[in-house]
Amino acid sequence: MTKDINSQNYIYFYSPNGTWTRINSNLYYLGLNKNKKICNTYARDFDRSVRDGSYKDKYSNYDVIYLDEFYDHEIDYDLCYKVLQKFVNAGKQIVMAGHGNLDSLVNMPDDMKKRITSYDLIYGLDIDTNIEYLK
Repeated sequence: MTKDINSQNYIYFYSPNGTWTRINSNLYYLGLNKNKKICNTYARDFDRSVRDGSYKDKYSNYDVIYLDEFYDHEIDYDLCYKVLQKFVNAGKQIVMAGHGNLDSLVNMPDDMKKRITSYDLIYGLDIDTNIEYLK
């Protein structure tokens, strides 16, 4: 892919084997600016924070919001999509990582799918299991 990863608003990491989707090293390997502040969270926890209204306090200070274990059935797109779009409009990047390919996400709005850059993860990149998740 020739497009600069720093200009991609929505990124999806597809991990068919179900391992190591949460590695920030993949972002840096693809050229993400190392000065960007990344927040790791599970997609279900992000969804919960949108539902309870705490998402602004939790995620506003980050440049990249990394939604791990991104499963279509765990996201309320009516609520979350609007929040994700607000974050993108504010200059943040949204990274989703899951084990199904982009076509398998049937509940995601088509207009969002069209704006996603999807990557098949490359295994063996600095496997680091010390990921701090924001709850």
